[in-house]
Amino acid sequence: MSIRLLPSDLRLVAPRPVAFALCGLLVSGCGGSDAAMESDPAIPVVVRHLARVERPDYVGLSGDVEGWSTANVGFLVPGQLQSVALREGQAVQQGELLAELERTDYELNLERAAAQRERGEQELARASAVFQQRGIPENDFEKAETALRMARAQEGMAQKKLADSRILSPLTGVVARRGVEPGELVGPGIAVFTVVQINPVQVRVGVPEMDIEGFAVGQRATVTIPSLSGAVFVGRVVVVGIAADPAARTYSVKIQVANPNHRIRPGMIAEVRVENDATITAQTIPAEAVVRDPDGVTRVFVYDAAEQRVHARRIEVGAAYGTEIEIRSGLAGDEVVVIGGQHRVRDGS
Repeated sequence: MSIRLLPSDLRLVAPRPVAFALCGLLVSGCGGSDAAMESDPAIPVVVRHLARVERPDYVGLSGDVEGWSTANVGFLVPGQLQSVALREGQAVQQGELLAELERTDYELNLERAAAQRERGEQELARASAVFQQRGIPENDFEKAETALRMARAQEGMAQKKLADSRILSPLTGVVARRGVEPGELVGPGIAVFTVVQINPVQVRVGVPEMDIEGFAVGQRATVTIPSLSGAVFVGRVVVVGIAADPAARTYSVKIQVANPNHRIRPGMIAEVRVENDATITAQTIPAEAVVRDPDGVTRVFVYDAAEQRVHARRIEVGAAYGTEIEIRSGLAGDEVVVIGGQHRVRDGS
């Protein structure tokens, strides 16, 4: 029996003989005497030594997906909503119209302000001509200048209010929330749309104090989304927090992930693996060799050649590598483990 190919970032280190195909090995069931043992039916099993692999060291964490940027937008002026251009879930480009108010009042105010500005320009021109001939005092000329500046300011304010009667998207993304419908009266300063940029997205994780030293901006991260059938994405660390959360005692780390097809959505749970420059040696066995007892405890059966019996060992498993799974604790590393027929034996068989 041979080990299937492991991922490219793993390297077999001094492996023991890959497999002992002991289909002919007869492991007897438990019995009260040698005669009883010899009469018990033979149980064929397949055994193998643990394999050792070198892999990059990493920290595994769980986090939440967030939009790269989120903007809550609303009107800066009051009015009655005339039209809404987009609904929730629709894509939007930066500068695209989201909604607008009924604009008649604001257009008339602008027209009036423009007329006052034109009148101020005319009065200033006349005052200037007369002032040059010393027909009016300087104070009257300055009043005409001030009146024109005020008229221009009023026109600018009217132009701004007319522009503020429309909401334009501040970023390219997706409409996440729409809180208004045509015909409603809306007030200033109330967020009526939420626009989220989801390409890229960011995954926020909380890193314990003991692990934060190994994080740096630019590190490669592997992001797995369980709700997307375990789809795997590659990201980069873009932010490493400098202050711990007082309650959780963890540091906030943000990982940027490209999302061109918008498959990843804000709010999803993400499993993150951030690698560092170190390597560690892991011991692995085929995943099917691990069994669970009625209490849910993971264990394997170890073959004792001297006794010609198998004994159950409680183990703790780690990451999966193809068809292999890491053994974190419970085995010394030199055992021969049952990898075939393990469901037909019990402790002491």
